[in-house]
Amino acid sequence: SIEENNAGVNWAIAQNAIDNLIHIIESESTLKRVSMRLFARVLVKGSPDRDQNEITAASYNYTYNHMKNSKHGKELVALIDRSSEDKTMENFMKYEKPDADNYIYGLFYYQHPYYSYGTLKRILVTRLGNSDLLKISYSSGDPGITYDLLRVSYQSGDPGIAYNTVEILMKEFVNEYRVLRYGETDKVIEYFKSELNRIGGELARHEDDLTKYNVDNRIINYYDETKEIAAINKEFELREQDVLFAYNSSKAMVEELERQMDENTRQAITNLNLVDKLREASDLTGKITEMETVSNTDTGSDQRLEEYRGDLVKTRKELSDISNQYISGKYTKSGIAKNNIVEQWLDQTLLFEKAKAELSIIQKSRSDLNGKYVFYAPVGTTIKRKERVINFSERNYLTTLQSYNEALMRKKNLEMTSAALKVLNPP
Repeated sequence: SIEENNAGVNWAIAQNAIDNLIHIIESESTLKRVSMRLFARVLVKGSPDRDQNEITAASYNYTYNHMKNSKHGKELVALIDRSSEDKTMENFMKYEKPDADNYIYGLFYYQHPYYSYGTLKRILVTRLGNSDLLKISYSSGDPGITYDLLRVSYQSGDPGIAYNTVEILMKEFVNEYRVLRYGETDKVIEYFKSELNRIGGELARHEDDLTKYNVDNRIINYYDETKEIAAINKEFELREQDVLFAYNSSKAMVEELERQMDENTRQAITNLNLVDKLREASDLTGKITEMETVSNTDTGSDQRLEEYRGDLVKTRKELSDISNQYISGKYTKSGIAKNNIVEQWLDQTLLFEKAKAELSIIQKSRSDLNGKYVFYAPVGTTIKRKERVINFSERNYLTTLQSYNEALMRKKNLEMTSAALKVLNPP
């Protein structure tokens, strides 16, 4: 046994195994299959005119005429398939029913001299000493003729029937033994195989479902992506603080400078030309800030950025020229040069516009980042749930596969045991 390579011989099990072999040979089910196959073989391979295939013409004619002249002879003759012994036997077994008028049923259970259970029960099986060799003795028909076949003493008036009975018995008994030994194992193998197919199909569906979910939500690697978002959020918070500080500082500076201006200076900075130029400078500042803040793969973006910067410098100079035209007097009441305070006001105003543009971008980015958190939170839970299902299916599949392989190994062990059943001397 491949399951007990290093184990000693258990003589009780060995004795039981020999007893099982003897009982299988003598069992009704084995002898019934011998009867059906012998009946089919005689009708398929025999001839009414000459002895052939170890079947005498006399045994063929007796068997055929006995069947043909029965109550349902025509039906029975139609069941014979001259091209196949197996097909003919299958037809006979399908035709058989536990009915007193059924010929095939009566063939085995009544008193036919070749095929009945009473005749085949004369087969005797004995063990030769303590060995694993069996001696089979069979007496049938005329006791005056004896044949020594495979350590088998067969007495019959027809050597063809004797030979074929022994030859069929050797094969059918081994087949019956294998059916008994393999029956449950084959059912277990069939079960595990079907379970493998079912669980394998479920595993494939779960994996495809996870793949589809990732594609639909544009997720390549959830865990790396969420780490990246957390890192961006930390960097973003620091940057947001800097932008808010710059925004508040420039706003306070502009308000302080406007507070120090006199009435004429305030009128000058509200001049329409100055306001228009200031609005133009604000727009340019916003565009420059956005392009500097947001990455852009467009090859022409760098050129446009330089153009905007040049326009801003030009606009800044025009603002200075306009402010100088409308400022009267050299100093404010507090002794500060008017052109100096206006220049500072213009600088701080542009810084304020830049900070305001950056703050707007930061607030939009904050909204986008919050949206990512809202998006990835349920996605993570769903992915983990799907991965748990896949992991469970994988473990279930591997466990079933192991059981399937063990069942196959068990069957192989039985095959090795059955392979040891050999006929030492053919009939």
